Amino acid sequence: MARAIRIESPGEAQRHRETVKALDRRERGQRRVKPGKDGQRRRPLLLASRHDDLCAAVDEVVAFNQIVPRLGASYDLSGDGKTVVKANWGRFYFNPGVNLADAINPNTSDQYADMNWVDRNGDLVYQVGEETTEIQRVGGTVASSIDPNLKDPHTDEASMFVERALMPELGLRAGFVWKKDSAGWQRSNIARPMSAFNLPVTIRDPGPDGTLSTADDGADIAGFNLDDPTRPANQVTGNIPGYEGTYKTFEVSANKRYSSRWSMNASLSYTWTEEYGNLYYNNRFATAVAGGGFSHFGSFPLNPNEKTLNEFNNWSAKITGTIDAGWGLKVSPVVKLQSGAPYARYFSTAMNYGTQIILAEPIGTRRQDAVNLFDFRVEKQIRFATKARLGLFFDMFNTFNSNTAINIKWRSGAAFEKATTVLPPRIAKFGVKFDW
Repeated sequence: MARAIRIESPGEAQRHRETVKALDRRERGQRRVKPGKDGQRRRPLLLASRHDDLCAAVDEVVAFNQIVPRLGASYDLSGDGKTVVKANWGRFYFNPGVNLADAINPNTSDQYADMNWVDRNGDLVYQVGEETTEIQRVGGTVASSIDPNLKDPHTDEASMFVERALMPELGLRAGFVWKKDSAGWQRSNIARPMSAFNLPVTIRDPGPDGTLSTADDGADIAGFNLDDPTRPANQVTGNIPGYEGTYKTFEVSANKRYSSRWSMNASLSYTWTEEYGNLYYNNRFATAVAGGGFSHFGSFPLNPNEKTLNEFNNWSAKITGTIDAGWGLKVSPVVKLQSGAPYARYFSTAMNYGTQIILAEPIGTRRQDAVNLFDFRVEKQIRFATKARLGLFFDMFNTFNSNTAINIKWRSGAAFEKATTVLPPRIAKFGVKFDW
């Protein structure tokens, strides 16, 4: 009789310390791994004599030193202080967090071995010596190395705005913001470079229903298998040439200060995005990479079958204000509008190196419904004596009870385009405030 067992060594997490110093417009980041004992204060991992190794201290995993310049200027175009041009540029470096130290730390928080088990005495209880073939082992070894030429990712951001005072209480502002992320890093298996995926294959698209050979099948997709599926793992964390993202935003806003019993703020923005990403709105359409790079989502493709360079655009608008309605009542409406999320369909297929997620169409081929919300508050202040005030207020959220889908399923199959999250329903709230 053959069984499988897992013998774990739970306990303290890996130890490391992170220090970041900034002085005189210079930054220094340093990553360390503190000394620890593999399995310290843990149950022995199979046999104590086999797993009592010391984890040597690494005083400096990597250190970054860089200058972070910032520039800004403003100019009065009209000479009367009513029309001003403002321009800014700056460079910002990313805080690497703990990913780099984790990449080379053998003293991991989870340490275990999966092994086949033969119950030789038939008592259904594991005894030392009954384990046979080791299936996998986690912890006690270094999972990755770090490229000695690693550079810290950074963002360059530039903006230019024109501000104009149209009237004493009304101002208008319009401008453009450009942002670029550069020098992203990622953990990659250098034993499986892009060039190793060189065996052409035809990938069949099952269409939205997820079933092949039906009426909605998509066009065949050209793909590539790995030349040798037995290529080993050699994980290296390093900068990826071309791993970057660009964001361009046009913004316009108006601000009316409180006068004549009302005030208002209104804004509109439109953003063009070009970035590497494989996870949007709870939908992952490529391999999840450990120790990711700089972007909020993002992953550089691990093979030519992954299409993670995305181009799409979004817009949003918001209007808020305050209206003195008389009788001591103040009404504060809020209108929020935003474009529906861009999305695309994906499916999974078998390749000679394992299961691969395939993006059937570019992100933005499809778009969810726009989100429109109207909230408001009505408030009345009642004064007592000289300083005491009682405030009564009523809030209404999602006044028109919109049920727009926020998240939907992108994967081909029976659940394709089914909503997983919708806007919360209409909510009314009453409240009382007392100030003295």
